[in-house]
Amino acid sequence: MTTDKPLYYEAHVTIEPVFDEKLDKFIAICKKHNFYVATLLMQKRKEDTEERSKYDSFCTSHGQDQNELKKRMFSLLDDLKESYQVWRYKIEIISLDSRYNDREYPLDKSKCPEKERNPRPLVDKPLTEKVCKHNWVLDGHNAGDPICSKCYARE
Repeated sequence: MTTDKPLYYEAHVTIEPVFDEKLDKFIAICKKHNFYVATLLMQKRKEDTEERSKYDSFCTSHGQDQNELKKRMFSLLDDLKESYQVWRYKIEIISLDSRYNDREYPLDKSKCPEKERNPRPLVDKPLTEKVCKHNWVLDGHNAGDPICSKCYARE
């Protein structure tokens, strides 16, 4: 049974594909608004290889207050509009997430990755500074785990 009250909200902003210095600037702008650039390399199409998507770039953020999340997203869009082509933005309502509640259909957490066994709290946390020569961001696809945007190293 799901609840009428959302567990949290998740925002997505999709832009033109960006690389190198433009990607670094995108990451920095997103970080300022507590959004995280997706670093997941996936094969969406049969002909795709394991490389950064040439079709789009996107970032995500979470929050328990939809108005606050929308305000941050629109502020991000304002900062992006001069240098980036925004293709889409949306806010999703998450009413069920097995990371936080799998009572209705229990999963064998012992076979799940660490991020599924011990998810981060739903409360938004401020970014912590990393001591690294590279640019550390919070990975939007891995529960906000710190990741280096240059070499994809993790803590």
